Order: sequence, then C-alpha cells, then structure tokens
Amino acid sequence: MPTETEGEDFLAAVASYFLERRGRGTMLSPAEVELLEAWERAGVTAAQARRGIAEAFRRDPEIRSLRQCRPAVEREARGRPEGGGR
Repeated sequence: MPTETEGEDFLAAVASYFLERRGRGTMLSPAEVELLEAWERAGVTAAQARRGIAEAFRRDPEIRSLRQCRPAVEREARGRPEGGGR
C-alpha cells in the first residue's frame, strides 16, 4: 500500500476518490482544492478523508460538492463516532 510522502499524493488520492464517488466531472473546483489543502494542513490523512467522504455518500448519495462532505471528514479526523460531538 502506498504511503503519503508528499502533499500532492494527499490531494491526488482524495480528489480521485471523491470524483469517483460523485460519478461525474474530472476536476475539483478551486474552492474544493482549497478545502483539501486546509484538511492537509490540519493533519487529516487521506484515509480519514476517504472514510469521511464514504460516510457522507452513505448519508446522501446525491452529493455534488466536496464541501458537503466536510462535516463527516472533520468528524472522522477528530476520531469521533457518528453523533459524538454533543
């Protein structure tokens, strides 16, 4: 399994996973790229981001923007279970 050695790897891994799940489009918007960069700076791993994206799509299969995945990804990065942020 490849490891994340550079930021570009994180961006590429998470972007390609999101685009695959969304099922349309070949590029992220500039705002979505900024969100990925913010997650990377915050220490979110690609695995955490993918798990959060997967959870967001389980809840709403019609997601159109990576921003809609933000709560699930950030919850995953904090290590909190569903509904655990009370």
